[in-house]
Amino acid sequence: MTGSRPDDPDRPVPAPPDPLAKNAPLRRLAILTMIVVAAWLAFFQVTNLDIGGHLTVGRQILKTHTIPSTDFLSHTVAGSPYPVHQWLGEVILFGVDYVAGVPGLIVLRMIVVTLGALLLYRVARAQGAPVAIAVAIVLAMLVAARPRFFLRPFLVTMLFLPLLMTLIDDVRRGKTRRLWPILPLMTVWGHVHSGVLFGVLFLGATIVGEGLKKLLVGRRPIVEGSFPGRTLDGWNYRRLVGFSILAIGLPYATMALINPSGVKPLLLPLLFWKHHAFRAMITEYKPVDVLVDWPFDLVATACLLGILIRPKRVDLTQLLVAGGFGLMAFQAVRGILPFAIVATPLLARTWGTLGDDLFARVVGTKRRRTALAGAAAPVAASEAAGRRWSRANAAEATVLALVIAGGVFAGVRASQDWMFPFGFGRDPKHYPEHALDFLWSQNVRGPIFNTDLYASALLWRGKTTRFPVFVDARLEAYPEDFWRDVYYRVLQAAPGWQDVLDRYGVRCALLRREGGQSDDGIGNALWDSPAWGLVYWDDQVLIYLKRDGPERNREVLATWEFDAFNPRRPSSVNDLRDEDLKRAETELARLVEWNPESFLLRWTLAAAWAGLGRGEDAADAFAQLADRKEAKGNTAFRASRAQAELVVGRRDRWAELLRAAGRDPADPSEKFRAAMFLARAGRTEPAIEEYREVLAANPRDVDAMNNLALLLAKDPASSDEALALLEQALTLTPDDPYVIASRAEVRYGRGETELALADFRVALDLLPADDAVARETVMRWILKVE
Repeated sequence: MTGSRPDDPDRPVPAPPDPLAKNAPLRRLAILTMIVVAAWLAFFQVTNLDIGGHLTVGRQILKTHTIPSTDFLSHTVAGSPYPVHQWLGEVILFGVDYVAGVPGLIVLRMIVVTLGALLLYRVARAQGAPVAIAVAIVLAMLVAARPRFFLRPFLVTMLFLPLLMTLIDDVRRGKTRRLWPILPLMTVWGHVHSGVLFGVLFLGATIVGEGLKKLLVGRRPIVEGSFPGRTLDGWNYRRLVGFSILAIGLPYATMALINPSGVKPLLLPLLFWKHHAFRAMITEYKPVDVLVDWPFDLVATACLLGILIRPKRVDLTQLLVAGGFGLMAFQAVRGILPFAIVATPLLARTWGTLGDDLFARVVGTKRRRTALAGAAAPVAASEAAGRRWSRANAAEATVLALVIAGGVFAGVRASQDWMFPFGFGRDPKHYPEHALDFLWSQNVRGPIFNTDLYASALLWRGKTTRFPVFVDARLEAYPEDFWRDVYYRVLQAAPGWQDVLDRYGVRCALLRREGGQSDDGIGNALWDSPAWGLVYWDDQVLIYLKRDGPERNREVLATWEFDAFNPRRPSSVNDLRDEDLKRAETELARLVEWNPESFLLRWTLAAAWAGLGRGEDAADAFAQLADRKEAKGNTAFRASRAQAELVVGRRDRWAELLRAAGRDPADPSEKFRAAMFLARAGRTEPAIEEYREVLAANPRDVDAMNNLALLLAKDPASSDEALALLEQALTLTPDDPYVIASRAEVRYGRGETELALADFRVALDLLPADDAVARETVMRWILKVE
């Protein structure tokens, strides 16, 4: 800014120096922090469940030079009508993936989010928010919107909606009269994603808001900074209406010309509002839960407080836009992203002017615009004015420092896998690469049944050439009754699930290892079914093959079938004995060789080694796993590792790990468990010592007496003590069939055959009818003795 001297009007003079100029570097640092944090918040692995479908459609469009109108991704609804509503976005995503792979896609997301943040910052500053407040608002909006930063065409909303707001706001503030840029913007947006509907609603709400302001204000002069806000003159308002109508119509008109499905793709968002069953099945279409969905709470609360604190600074149009988008967000959490975007101007006008006025009080002047916004002010000559400006410098620096610290904190939290796994790559929970490698390398054949969680991974890897999916994330591609009568019937293993799989010729199943909210049934049902065999599992995935499938599948079953224990209950490896445990070790080792990165497979194999007495191997394996993030705070892992240390003979280390697992090694029940494990691992002497400690603490523990007696009986020299312990136990529980059976074993070992046979027969009569294993064991003993 320049001025002129009174005695020489044509001679420019320098503008007065800014008293807060020394804070300028701190302001630039705050803006830089906002930019870095915006990119950082978008730097996380691919987690969404539809990117595979988007890439496959984009590939098909470029390959065939046509936009598909029928389904080709799923073998269950192949050939049925399906309107592609984001063809241009899918082509762009495929092109980026083809050229730069997953890192390129993630960098694309970072660029889109960062540009969106810069546009929001511009919007906030244009509404009068000082630098510090504008940066704080944008950072808060980024944090609130981050749960929706998925790699999908919908993300373009983060860029196009702020750009549309900026173009319209420049006209409203008289900065420009050019409205034509909204025409190509809306047209391109409509072909990138059907979320152009947000732009349509924004334009409609803006027209209504500006019209209401004209009715309220009438011919009164415009008062800047007061409710209902600056109004457009009649000519510009008519231009806004005309251009908005054109901008709203262009996406639909051009889509009808080039898409074989006509305008139907742009009407798909309305489908989800119409079908409540669809909305109930997809989390992001469910209504907001104010106790859970904190991003909505953050934005809504900030808006309400801003309106209450500075009601006179509210712009009616911004209020209508934010209120309408807020209602949409409340109805479906997917709308939180656009709500956070359109709320930015309202927050800037309320919180921004509040900060401005509070700062003016610190300075001690009635100026409405102060140096927080970067405006120049004359240097005070008096000592009192100097002190006021010193306070102003300190106040602005403090606010900027707090904002920068908040941004750094958000960035650090993001790098700690807050909400999403940080960094490049695909999230293994949704993209199980080793399981897919198994399917492809073993040449497994379909058709396949898959949970919707893994549809994107299958499509991304196979491009539908090997495994057209059973179902994927395109809810609208399947009839509403398909979900109830077909997919969820199988997923929940409801009556008739086998008929559904047979109807679609399914010969392979890719399932979650752990059951989700509604699929706890099928994984166990296939395990129990003699018609199916499990060939692969890891931390995330189960792969089943049907036994009467193609010859190649039968060959895979013959080589890879895993039947040692149900992987949905991997702790059951601790219940195995002898040959069963050795078989489990063999099958686990085979899978670990295939997937050495699996934490659960390696943990389970180490547990099997400990049970087999290979303590050193088990302890080394646990030590290698201890630094994995899955081991942090994992009490079950620590308890399992403690058992390995116990087998090695490091009892102090066992006690330390057991305490870390929240258990008391001095508790007799823990000693009892330790003794049982040592006995199973073949560590007889240490097991005997543990049982003796249990009996020292509780001399009436019948189970400890029974187990100790069986261990002592292995040495003929200790058989008298063993028999005495069993007699003592029977004085406490005279009709205990298990103790009687143990006495029979000891008597048989001592050569007292008749007494042993009598005890076995008594035990068989007393054993519960439902304890088939114990009854079978005793019957075998009877046959052996006889």
